[in-house]
Amino acid sequence: MKKYNVNFTPGPPVHYLIADPQGHSCVIEYNEAGIQVLESNQPWQAATNFYLFDAEDDKKSQCWRYQKTMQKLAENQGRLTIPESFDLLQEVSLGNTQWSVVYDMAEREIYVVLAKDFGKIHKFKLNLNKD
Repeated sequence: MKKYNVNFTPGPPVHYLIADPQGHSCVIEYNEAGIQVLESNQPWQAATNFYLFDAEDDKKSQCWRYQKTMQKLAENQGRLTIPESFDLLQEVSLGNTQWSVVYDMAEREIYVVLAKDFGKIHKFKLNLNKD
C-alpha cells in the first residue's frame, strides 16, 4: 500500500477502515506526507468525514457523528447486533449519505443500505476460507 497515494483534491477526506475477524483494525489515510496507518487502541474503530491522523481531540469532539458512534460503541464494548448497527448508522446519517455498511466478520457477511433506504438491507455472503 505504501507505494500508492490517493488524491481527491478538492474532494472530501478519503480513508479506509480495514478489519479482520480476530478483532484487529486500522484506518488507512492518504495525505501530503503519504500513507498513514492508524491502529485502534480498543477493539472497535470508526471513521467519519475528517482525517483522524493528527486530529486534535477538539476536532474529534466537534464531529457529532463521530462522537455519537464512538460513544455507542464504547457503551457496548464495540458489540452491536446488525439491527443495532443500522439504527446507529441511520441516526448518524446525513441527507447526502450514499451508503451504510455493516460487516459481520464471523459469518463473512456484508449488509448494505443504499441512499438511506434503511427498510431495504442488501445482504452479501463472502464464500472465503475461514483459515
